[in-house]
Amino acid sequence: MSFKKNKYTVIRQAISKDLAAFIANYFCMQKQVYDTCKTARYFSPFETILGYYETEKDQIPGAYASYGNIVMETLMLKCQPGMEKATGLKLYSLCTNL
Repeated sequence: MSFKKNKYTVIRQAISKDLAAFIANYFCMQKQVYDTCKTARYFSPFETILGYYETEKDQIPGAYASYGNIVMETLMLKCQPGMEKATGLKLYSLCTNL
């Protein structure tokens, strides 16, 4: 599959099953912590540091979301060399937490 022709490519097995499971569990736990803290009124209902639920105006209403998550930023850096090889492009990370 040609990235230049199709403007996308699929990179199979870009991460291991163990890493995928770790990330999925991490997000499930982060959502649980967010829900617990919100229910217990541990922080303001307007606080988004642990995430938020998308509103009716967002892409997936009711979905839990987390902007600039450190795990995802780290995964992006880990996958960058493989994405550069598959696309033939030099990619620049735009870490949202820096």
